[in-house]
Amino acid sequence: MKAKNAAALALAACLTLLCGCSRRQAQITELNILNWGYEDTRYTNLYQAVQTFNARHPDRPYALQVEKYRDADWDEYQALCEKRHEEGRLDLFATGHEYIGALADGGVIAPMDELLRGELFQQEYFPTVWSSVEYEGQYWGMPIDLDVQMVFIHKDALRAAGYTAAEASALPERTARGEFTMEALIDIARAAKAQGGFRYGLLHRPPNGQFFYMLASAYGALEGKPDGSITFDEQRYAEMLRFYQSLTQEGLLPPDLTEWEWVAVNQAFASGDTAVYFGASYSLYDVMIECGALADDVIEQYVPILFPAVRQGGRPITISHPMVYVIDSGSRHQKDIEEILTIAFADSQNSVNHCVTTYHLPTSVSAAENAVFHNNAFLTGSMYMLDYTIFLPVTADIRTKMTYLFEDVSAAERAADTPEALAQAAAFHFSQ
Repeated sequence: MKAKNAAALALAACLTLLCGCSRRQAQITELNILNWGYEDTRYTNLYQAVQTFNARHPDRPYALQVEKYRDADWDEYQALCEKRHEEGRLDLFATGHEYIGALADGGVIAPMDELLRGELFQQEYFPTVWSSVEYEGQYWGMPIDLDVQMVFIHKDALRAAGYTAAEASALPERTARGEFTMEALIDIARAAKAQGGFRYGLLHRPPNGQFFYMLASAYGALEGKPDGSITFDEQRYAEMLRFYQSLTQEGLLPPDLTEWEWVAVNQAFASGDTAVYFGASYSLYDVMIECGALADDVIEQYVPILFPAVRQGGRPITISHPMVYVIDSGSRHQKDIEEILTIAFADSQNSVNHCVTTYHLPTSVSAAENAVFHNNAFLTGSMYMLDYTIFLPVTADIRTKMTYLFEDVSAAERAADTPEALAQAAAFHFSQ
C-alpha cells in the first residue's frame, strides 16, 4: 500500500513538474505598437492590460514592443505606419481619427465593429465620440482621448477693453449662449493692442490643423455631412478669408504666423504677450514641455471660452481631435488585441492619469466621474465644450482638403491674393 502511495505521489509530482515546464515554455508573442508623441501615459494602460491578459491566458502570453514617433509631422508619421504595415511589423498603432478613411481604403487597418458595438463601449463612450471613428457604416478606431480647441483671453486685455472682473467671469456662459460674438472678441484684441500692453493682439496655431476647418465650419464655408462629404460655399469661404486678412491688416496678427515654429507661439502665450490666443486644452501641456511654464500660472492669466459665434444669434463652436487605436489588418492577433484593448479601456484610472498629465479630456463616462479628474478645475470646467464640438469629416481625402484650406488662409494673411480670388480657386479643389 505504501509502495502504491509512493508511486502515486511520484506520478503527481512528475505531472506537476511537466505542467510547470509547459507553462514556462509557453512562447511569448510580441505585439508591435507604434505610438505618436512622447506622452507615455497614452499607452501605459496597455502594459497593465497585457499583464492581465497573460494571467488569464498563460498558454499565449504577449509582450509589447512600442516604437515611439517623437517628431511632429503627421504625414511622415502616417508614411511610417504604412511602411511598418508593408513590412509586416505592426499590430496596433495610434493615429489621428481623420486618417481612418485613407487607412481603411488602403487596406491598412481592420474594422473594429464587433469590439466597439459591445456593451462596455456603447455605455461608456460619450455619444458625440462615435461620429469621429465611423467610416462607411463601420467603426475603425478606439478613441483614446479628446481635446477641445478654445479661446484664451488675457485678463489684462479684458480690463483694457473695459470689462469688470464679474463681466470677465461671465464670458464663458455668455459665449455658450451666443451672446458674445467673434466681433466682440476682436474688439478686445483691438483695445488691448491699442493700449500697448501686448506684443500680439491675436495668435493661432502656426501649422496646418483642425482649427482651420473648425473656423471654416463656423463661417458656413465648409460643412461635413453624415455621409462624410463636405459642402462648400464660395461666398462664405471668401468671408472667412477676409476675417484672417483683416487681422493682419490691422496689425493684430503677424502676417507670417503660418511660418512660425510652435515654440515661438507657445512662448508668446505662456509669457502673457498675447491678448487673445486661439489655442486648445492641450496648449497648457505644450507650454509646460516647451517653455517650462506652470500650467496653473498660465491659466491664472486667461479666461478660456468657446469660439464665439461669427454672427449675431449664431452658435459657438469647438472641435475635438481624438487620438485612436487602430488594428493593423495584417495582424494575426486581432481577437486577442481586442480583449487587451477592452481590459485597458475598462481601467479608467489610467485614462484619467493621461488626461490630467497632458491636458486632454476623457472619452468615457467613468473617467469623467473620476475623483482625480475632478481635482483639475480647468479640465472639469472645459467638459461642457464637448456639447458644442464638431470633428473633422472622416473621408479618404480630408488631409488634402485641409492642406488646401491652410494654404488659402496663409495666402490671405500674407495678402498674397484677394479672398475672392482664393475662394474662386477653392471652389475647384473642394468640388473634387
